Amino acid sequence: MTSINNQCRESVMPADGTQIGSSKEQPSTEEHATSSADPDNVDWEICDQNPKNWSLRRKWIMISVVSANTLLTALGATIPAPGVPTLMQEFHSDGNLLQSFVISVYVLGFALGPLLIAPLSEAYGRQPAYLVGNGGFLIWNIACGFAPNMASMMVFRFLAGSFGVAPFALGGGTIADMVQPAQRGTAMGIWMAGLTVGPVIGPTIGGFVSAYLGWRWNFWILAIMAGTVLLISAIVVKETFAPVLLARKTKKLQEKTGHSNLQPRLQKNVTARHRLWLSIVRPTKMLFTSLILFLLCLYISLVYTIMFILFTTFTEVFEGQYGFSTAISGLVYLGWGVGSIIGQALYTLWTNHFVSQRLEKGSFKPEDRLPLMVPGGLLLSLGLIWYGWSAQAQVHWIVPMIGTAFAAIGLTIVFVSHELPEKIV
Repeated sequence: MTSINNQCRESVMPADGTQIGSSKEQPSTEEHATSSADPDNVDWEICDQNPKNWSLRRKWIMISVVSANTLLTALGATIPAPGVPTLMQEFHSDGNLLQSFVISVYVLGFALGPLLIAPLSEAYGRQPAYLVGNGGFLIWNIACGFAPNMASMMVFRFLAGSFGVAPFALGGGTIADMVQPAQRGTAMGIWMAGLTVGPVIGPTIGGFVSAYLGWRWNFWILAIMAGTVLLISAIVVKETFAPVLLARKTKKLQEKTGHSNLQPRLQKNVTARHRLWLSIVRPTKMLFTSLILFLLCLYISLVYTIMFILFTTFTEVFEGQYGFSTAISGLVYLGWGVGSIIGQALYTLWTNHFVSQRLEKGSFKPEDRLPLMVPGGLLLSLGLIWYGWSAQAQVHWIVPMIGTAFAAIGLTIVFVSHELPEKIV
């Protein structure tokens, strides 16, 4: 290999993965094995080709754009909520179940999307998966704005959720591709901020838009924002998945040198189709053969379901019981937003300190991020009981809002803690 490659290998990262006196992280050596033992292995040659060795500025810009994508997807779940009663009237539909389904069918799409998007990203790269997901999200939200009846609205909402879930499915992997373990707490906090704040911003915007422009404009405004972020993503978001990057490099070298025996070091003799198959089978096998993973997935699914069921009650409780207008009813989500921010801050502070200590001792494991889920789950339960009791008793409206804040603190801690950005699959 070249002398530059040797310089990459000789660079040493501190035990905790932090920087020393530089605005740029020290080159990562974790991707470099003894490739010189096999001259046919294609490895990194220039430090900056490895996403872990990109500049801090480049990494944080990438993470911020991914977080913006995540925020839009989360915002899309709740932005129509204040306008659903008007939507139901226009489509001559009624029933609380159908009204809730306008919101929940979008989240149902989250179950389908990752089954397709995540494997595609493993086989062909994260960048095209982001662009396909963002493009589909844009198209189907435009379609929602032109929906002629309730049936088409349900179909369009489901498809919007299926494509929009891309940043949910890929964000943790993108962070693992770029960021050292000790810094992943902060990176995860920035990424997950979009997920936790989005459902709060959505109804706040949707309340005023529905009141003054009509419910269809909720989807068109969402599409305008999605188009803007899609354009930014096409420029800013670059490929980060190491096996795909090395596979591309190998193909170029094969064409340039004529040596067809060259193979990428990370995945030798593995085609894109085989990677696609592995990325579908391996997680599925782990889900049904590991009791811990199965229970964790089941719990997170329950928690996420609870969040959106809770959101569907806000309009009925605060408009029906407390007499809030359509515009003002969107503001009741701010209690949840405050709780989400507090939960995000608590998680980031705790995990950065705890993970750094474990890394220094050389005993860090991905599951070390999970214990914080216990107090988070307790706070979530407390907040739900608080909200339900106070809303039923019809005490002052600030009391159930405080309950939603505690529920948000707990749910945010639980949800962020389960996102293990280490490569365990």
